[in-house]
Amino acid sequence: MSTTSSPQYDWNPLEVVESAVVAGQVPRSKYGCDLKYAIILLNQQVLNEELFLSLWNEASLRMLVDGGGNHWKFLSRKFPDLVQFPHVVCGNFDSIRRDTLEMLRRRGGPGSELGDGDEDVVEIVHFHHEEKSSSESDFMQAVNLPIFGERLSSLQIPRVLAYCETSGRFGQIMANVETLYKFGKKEPQLFLISSSSITFLLPAGRHKIKCGERGHEFLKISHCALLPIGTECTVSTEGLVNDLKNETLSFGKAVLTNATVVGIGSKEADQKRSNDHDKSHAAEHDQYVIVLVTNSHPVLWDMEFEFDNQLKNVW
Repeated sequence: MSTTSSPQYDWNPLEVVESAVVAGQVPRSKYGCDLKYAIILLNQQVLNEELFLSLWNEASLRMLVDGGGNHWKFLSRKFPDLVQFPHVVCGNFDSIRRDTLEMLRRRGGPGSELGDGDEDVVEIVHFHHEEKSSSESDFMQAVNLPIFGERLSSLQIPRVLAYCETSGRFGQIMANVETLYKFGKKEPQLFLISSSSITFLLPAGRHKIKCGERGHEFLKISHCALLPIGTECTVSTEGLVNDLKNETLSFGKAVLTNATVVGIGSKEADQKRSNDHDKSHAAEHDQYVIVLVTNSHPVLWDMEFEFDNQLKNVW
């Protein structure tokens, strides 16, 4: 598998999670998340409320997609005055409760309770039936909204987190994965995040994935998966206990669903690395747990994260 002209990608979604959660443990006036990102809440129950609220409140741009508004309202009632309003609400509105939508309408648009031009006004975007493609989910339409793209650009946001548990209807789970594939070659980076995992698409090319900091016990990655959805893929890795070497992944043949992450630079990985491997990034390898992936076709990367200590409930 030739890599000389392959695109190179750097991934570090955990730094957003860690920064937002740390920021959520202290008063916002003293310390805030210093990383820009957008967050989208999809139509699924939030299982880890502390994690979600930390991510939601610290985001530079917040969006609710249809029935996600119901779950946001539940949390806003459970934690009064501690849950930020969204900036954008969108969907065909067949899932969001009428009272929730009306409450958000009163907050947004010309003549709203806040008045025109207020930065906290909620933008309401209705996907009308005649405009909606039957092959596109509300999530797909949401990430393609012109107003969403304009705000991402104006705020210079490099990452979008779509919060959704990996549970419920399997068809909805796969629709979310399909959105990753359709969005795959675009910027900013798009991630699916749940209470315990992060999933994103690796386009064909070479990838450096940071899986947390070494010796940092607050947040860590232990397992990952590489899933070739749609087409078979030739993959090589460095930084797993059992690395792949130009191996073909394909459903019905072989897939990687439960690999143990050790990171290049670890003793386990060093024993397998060739003598002529580039040592120029040794300092970075000492600081971060890094996995290198080279793939011939798009492949899904999924990694489980965990907090060593229970998140402090400050809500």
